[in-house]
Amino acid sequence: MTYYYVVSAINGDGEGLNSSEVMTIVGANTGVYEAEAGTLSGGASVNYDAYASGGQFVGGLNNYGASDKISNVDGGSGGQHTLAIQ
Repeated sequence: MTYYYVVSAINGDGEGLNSSEVMTIVGANTGVYEAEAGTLSGGASVNYDAYASGGQFVGGLNNYGASDKISNVDGGSGGQHTLAIQ
């Protein structure tokens, strides 16, 4: 099954523009990277919720300048791959 979505953020200045359309294929052989394992800055922080993947999630990404940098993503031998960030 294939899903398409866009992302938009809301901060003190209002709602930002939508991102480019992103596609994900459910059930495909994917690499999974937990967002809270990334390098957080600008007010982004790890929060806890029993219903979140692994019991944690990244909050504060709506803050101006907030980011989550995920490094060491394995692209395999090249070609097209699906990257799931949870």
